[in-house]
Amino acid sequence: MGNLISFMKKVADGLRESGNYGTAHIYRSSMSAILAFNESGNLPFRKVTPEFLKSFEAYLRGRNCSWNTVSTYMRTLRAVFNRIFPVGSSGYIPGLFNDVYTKVESRTKRALTQKQMRLLLGSDINLLPEDTGRALAYFLLMFLFRGMPFIDLAHLRKRDVQGNVIVYCRH
Repeated sequence: MGNLISFMKKVADGLRESGNYGTAHIYRSSMSAILAFNESGNLPFRKVTPEFLKSFEAYLRGRNCSWNTVSTYMRTLRAVFNRIFPVGSSGYIPGLFNDVYTKVESRTKRALTQKQMRLLLGSDINLLPEDTGRALAYFLLMFLFRGMPFIDLAHLRKRDVQGNVIVYCRH
């Protein structure tokens, strides 16, 4: 039976070579956490059981990792297992990840309040430094254009304004 750590390293190297640097980084971070937990570079796939995963989860929480970090590592591990043991294959273990946290929750409020938007809309752009004023102007335009993406705003041309209507193709 294969070794989880060496397989993860191989997958991360392949992802990096194909230009998926972010995903490769997540695989390497997950692998480092498993190495720290297992204290050995030798971890056969058969040793990864629901109990092992639950212990790994407790270890991560004990290191003050957020639930989203725990989820990222667990989902990465699940992706590794799905690569090596696709659903229906002889090594596939149904429900292996059922008892560990794999959800993603966003608790950060990203919207501005009404008061903050009024303040921005009422700002005199001419009183701001040039770069800040330009950034605010772009932000307000995108907001006032009902959430137009920046890439579309950047490609707008005078000919796209037809009467009181903006007509453009999305990028």
